Amino acid sequence: MKYQYIVDLREGNEVNDYFLITSKNLREQPSGDKFLGFVIRDKTGEMGGILWEKPEQIAKRIEVGDVAVIKGIIKSYKDKLQIHATHIIPLGKDQYAKEDLMLPEETNKEYTKELWAIFDSIKNPWLKKLIQSIRNDAKIMNTLQNIPAAKKWHHEFRGGLLRHCYELIKLALSVCELYPNVNRDLLITACFLHDIGKIHELTDNPMLVDYTDAGKLLGHLVEGAIIISEKIQKIDGFPEDLRLHLLHCILAHHGDYEKGSPVLPKTVEAMILHYLDNLDAQTYALTRIEQETLKKGDKWSELINLISRQIWTKKL
Repeated sequence: MKYQYIVDLREGNEVNDYFLITSKNLREQPSGDKFLGFVIRDKTGEMGGILWEKPEQIAKRIEVGDVAVIKGIIKSYKDKLQIHATHIIPLGKDQYAKEDLMLPEETNKEYTKELWAIFDSIKNPWLKKLIQSIRNDAKIMNTLQNIPAAKKWHHEFRGGLLRHCYELIKLALSVCELYPNVNRDLLITACFLHDIGKIHELTDNPMLVDYTDAGKLLGHLVEGAIIISEKIQKIDGFPEDLRLHLLHCILAHHGDYEKGSPVLPKTVEAMILHYLDNLDAQTYALTRIEQETLKKGDKWSELINLISRQIWTKKL
């Protein structure tokens, strides 16, 4: 039975429990001596760690995806908690409960009915046919409803990708009310399909989410454009301008070349999608960090490397 969970660990705690290894990296110090850096996770979160004793020997005994007992102590390094391990002991498949390590899951039944009703309100016949072709594809829909939206930053739970798309659509509907000249049907469709390439980019694994070969080589923007292009090819008469506009929205939704978009947003709908996508992702992530920080009883979060800052919980 597992007794210690990452969300509850504090500086100074002694650790002796099992966790999922999600990353390992044998590194070299300036002196030439080596050490093992690693990342572990359970159903409550993840934490980095370091091991100084016999790092090469331990590195050969563990692989990413293994479950292992980690013994050590929690210390703070650069405003971030990490495990200073003394032992890492791999376990067999019958020596742990998967339920302790699986990504959290959010049921999407509560909002999918509303989502389908919104899709039914689309008037453009070509976009309606395209969305229906996606809904009729059991393989795509099953993956879409079960994988996270990201490996760890936002909506990182099972079912997170569909939830993220739903939230974008709700935001888009509000924008369309304020700006009636925006192409509502196109924007809704783009919000639904903008991240569909993640069904090929991320592994569909309830315990360990990682990037596939396609994800590493092409990325979800390109994969998404391929998926939608193939669907459109099967719809006779699909207008060329509409095809170009939708694919442009998918390929441009990261907004900048530096962030992976092969093109910059060049239409109102593409620009709105980019900003709504960023708004939803950042709001979810910072809200999660704020809640985790408050649960620990802290005013400031740990240093968040991805955004190079700490988050203030506003607890006045």
